[in-house]
Amino acid sequence: MFYDTVWEYRDHRLVQRPDTDNYYIAWCRPGTGRFERRSTRTSDLERAKERLIQFVDRRRRPANTEQHEVAILACLTPYVERKIKDKRRKHPPELQALRNWLEFIRGNGLLTVSELTIEIQEEYIEWRRARIGSRGKPASNSTLNRDMQVLRAALNDARKRGRLRDVPHIVMLPKPPPRERVLTRDEFQRLLAGCHEPHLRLFVMLAAHTLQRPGAIFELRAEQVDLVTNRIDFNRPEEIRTNKRRAVVPITRTLRPVLEDAIEHTVCGYVVEWDGRPIRSVKTGFASACRRAGIEDASPYVLRHTGATLLAAAGVDLRQIAGMLGHTTTHTTEYHYAKHRPEFMAEAATQLDRIFAPPPLLPPPSDCHPNHRA
Repeated sequence: MFYDTVWEYRDHRLVQRPDTDNYYIAWCRPGTGRFERRSTRTSDLERAKERLIQFVDRRRRPANTEQHEVAILACLTPYVERKIKDKRRKHPPELQALRNWLEFIRGNGLLTVSELTIEIQEEYIEWRRARIGSRGKPASNSTLNRDMQVLRAALNDARKRGRLRDVPHIVMLPKPPPRERVLTRDEFQRLLAGCHEPHLRLFVMLAAHTLQRPGAIFELRAEQVDLVTNRIDFNRPEEIRTNKRRAVVPITRTLRPVLEDAIEHTVCGYVVEWDGRPIRSVKTGFASACRRAGIEDASPYVLRHTGATLLAAAGVDLRQIAGMLGHTTTHTTEYHYAKHRPEFMAEAATQLDRIFAPPPLLPPPSDCHPNHRA
């Protein structure tokens, strides 16, 4: 592919190729003799010149910290490697975020942390949003925020380890409203009937009766189930505690025989297994069961939210619900589930009735009575 030089600025060129109207920035990487190119994402010549000047000045601007010496990938790669080392997931989100950043960094000629300006981050967001995902849809704000969170966590990790003095501001997008999907009791029974595979039915039972996240259920081993004390400890001894706490929960009478059978027949030591191996996901089977049950807009996580919501609606103390969910305080539990309790703000509503109720109607004077005769 031939590039025609249109304009030059401080050893950098503004070039254009015949198959696109957009202009490109081209420069020779020192010590390699190899030319690098980066799109200006515009076909307007004057705007392309402005972006070339900004790009060159940003690369040559002296930093007041060591950011100009620290490579972005030197922060991202070791952080992601440590995060995914002990994870059993086949495609951990941190690894996908690293791949996305790696492609963008190489495609745009970025090197150091000092180049992670807000403008560059916004370009990354536009670039990611323009790409169609595996489901045929552009990346959502939640997906984009995950990439940005991985970058921010990697930079903060580098700062804590003494490799970086300061961390630049990382752009975050507005979060979508939380999903409020809750299954009714009838929907849950239909879902359970639609689980044709034994491991899927076991997962649904565990999720509904323990309120744990799917990941904690997939990693549950037989030795974590104590049938003597009637408890399940979802915390693995070798696991490092994170913000997503795991709980110790009681075994319900309905769940106990199901657990006993699963432990008796386990092959690999995990409670939920398929063909003698632990599983990592039930999304496909869960979606099929939902279709058979006539349930829409539901994911495996909805069972946790459903259980907590129905407990709150039944008047169960929020501290017990928080304990089941693994919340260290009741603040998160109250925020999400207090509104479902029968007595939610009942006293406040009663007092508002009393305060703003209209005055009682006074009886008319005796001389104005309709039966009064003059």
